[in-house]
Amino acid sequence: MKTRKQSLILRFGFVFSGIILLTFISMLSSIIISESISGMGSAINQAGSLRMQSFQIATEIIYSSIRKERTESSEQDLIEKFDQRLHNPRLKLAIPNDPDSSIYKSYYEVERVWEYQMKPIIYVYQQTENIDNRQSEFAISSREAIQKRYIALVHHFVDKIDLMVTALELEIEHKVKLLNTIETIILFIALIIVITSTLFIYTSLLTPLHSLLTAIHKIREGDFSYKAIVNGENELSDLANTFNSMSSELADTYISQKSEISEKSTKLEQQRIAMELLYNTSDILSSAPTQTSSYQLIIDRIKKFLDITSGTICISSQSSNSSGYILATDYSTNTENNSKCRNICSDCHIAPEIKGEKITIPINYNEKSYGLLLLESNPEKPPSKWQLSTLKIVAEQISTAFHISQGAIKEQESILNNERSSIARELHDSLAQSLTYLKIEASRLQSIINIDNNPSAHTIVNDMREEISNAYRQLRELLTTFRLTIETDEFSSTVEQAIKDFQQRGVTKINSDIRISECHINPHEAVHLVYILRETLNNIFKHAQAENAWIELRCSPSKLITLSVQDDGVGIDDKLIAGKTKYTSYGLTILKERVIALNGKYSIKPRIGGGTTFSLTFLPLDYNSNRAKGDISVWLNQI
Repeated sequence: MKTRKQSLILRFGFVFSGIILLTFISMLSSIIISESISGMGSAINQAGSLRMQSFQIATEIIYSSIRKERTESSEQDLIEKFDQRLHNPRLKLAIPNDPDSSIYKSYYEVERVWEYQMKPIIYVYQQTENIDNRQSEFAISSREAIQKRYIALVHHFVDKIDLMVTALELEIEHKVKLLNTIETIILFIALIIVITSTLFIYTSLLTPLHSLLTAIHKIREGDFSYKAIVNGENELSDLANTFNSMSSELADTYISQKSEISEKSTKLEQQRIAMELLYNTSDILSSAPTQTSSYQLIIDRIKKFLDITSGTICISSQSSNSSGYILATDYSTNTENNSKCRNICSDCHIAPEIKGEKITIPINYNEKSYGLLLLESNPEKPPSKWQLSTLKIVAEQISTAFHISQGAIKEQESILNNERSSIARELHDSLAQSLTYLKIEASRLQSIINIDNNPSAHTIVNDMREEISNAYRQLRELLTTFRLTIETDEFSSTVEQAIKDFQQRGVTKINSDIRISECHINPHEAVHLVYILRETLNNIFKHAQAENAWIELRCSPSKLITLSVQDDGVGIDDKLIAGKTKYTSYGLTILKERVIALNGKYSIKPRIGGGTTFSLTFLPLDYNSNRAKGDISVWLNQI
């Protein structure tokens, strides 16, 4: 690699090398000085103990003359201890080999005085102690003279020991001061290096890095015009120049690709929104395709994902003359939506239509129309192509759900009708033939009894024939019920035929007033209504013993259908109506179920003047607030 004139690496290398060198010098000097003063403390202690030992010897010499018994061993022990401490290895190690050293001089001066002055005096004193007559005047005067001489020299000797101790202490202090001086110089040099390095880092590293970071932030914000400025010829200047060149190239690339990336990002976001909406719609429809709550959720999802202000789903056939049904809407009131669902243009079922902010999407499956998806967009944001495409797919999903649900409903109805027809055939082939056979046998039995002319037998046979006739008539009614299917335009004729069937029995006179042409009811409502009428007439003929019956079936201006059936018979037990008897009226139970299916209300009460009055009121689905609720299977069957 080519070395630059102002290389940052070399500069930092010099700085780190200087710091490492100073650290090494500091550690080395500390090690050397600490080794040199190692044991000095122990040496001072040993030297200090020599003073105490000298005074102990003096004390021993003074008090030995007082004691009656001679104790030469104690004096000798003190001399040996003094020699051991004076020549102790720890003390000897602290003595330098330099003859000019004060420690060297003071030590050997102490040794000289001890060997040539103090120790000989002690030996002479010991000799006086060995005289045979140690209590003689000469011995006593000699010992006193020696004692005075030793005491006179011991103070001078102790002073020399003090000089040696002081020299040792001064030597330690000198070395400690030397170490402090070295550390202070190293610290000062290190401080200079740190200050210089800090200034160098700030000017040659931090300032250029700040310029580079500023350039990076500018590029991150999309501003490629900013250029990093780094002075000198070093690694950072090369980096800044390279970065500026790269920034210029990125600016050209960024400008050319920004629009493309933005466009693709927008498309991806649109696709994500569309896929999420379609997935949610599919998930909702797969779980509950015939519940109005599912379609209300779809409206909410459309508003959330496609920025639609409001929406309504109408069920309406293109060929149907009836008004559409509101399946789901987010309007607080249904006035405007009712108008939309009732006044649906035929062209709207063919292709999507956009008028201002109003969007109409047909809900078609192949050639069959199921209704419309009515939406309103934000006036300031008209729907885009991808939104319309997504709405078309949502409408297709809804139509597919309608088609599948309608097919399933029709299949269930077909199975039910086939089963009812099968039951009717089985009843006709088995029970009807058996009743016919019993009727023939009763006639034969009547002929035989006529010969014997037995009144009791005549009564029994007549009762049998009457019950067989009633059972046969009830079977015919049951077969008629099983086979009953009514189209909307056949309702009036079916009602008249039912009245005519009961009129032919001749027991009760039926007066009818049918005025329902102004109301439209669907086939399911027609079947339930005929069932209810036949059940009430059957109850009159079986239980009422009435001479007259009155039937009124009318349509009010508010499109409310009212059925009233009255008779002048014996009436009905209130407990039976309330269900408080131990007997169960299956006729009343079935009647209640059919009234509930019509979403209507009924009442059974006594008639003024005698008899019973049955009243039923209900509003057909076509006029029921134009709003589908709960399960929409019945609504789908009308399309």
